[in-house]
Amino acid sequence: MMKSAAGLKDQLMGGLIKNHDEFRKLYETHQTLEQQLDELNGRIHLNADEEMERKRIQKLKLHHKDRMEEILRGAEREEVAVI
Repeated sequence: MMKSAAGLKDQLMGGLIKNHDEFRKLYETHQTLEQQLDELNGRIHLNADEEMERKRIQKLKLHHKDRMEEILRGAEREEVAVI
């Protein structure tokens, strides 16, 4: 029985979180940034400093996500090569 692409991606992510130090750190930081962003986005009004911080967090979060995707694509290529 073949796994769905989403199922394989979830499995690879779980393995990377467990076994790949850089990926795990990126994932944990991404989660923390997500929480910080949610908190700022939940406010009715942001002052100028908070708005700058929100934008900084968004950029950093995107950078972490992009790097995680790079690592994940590499893991997917290795998985396909093994099959």
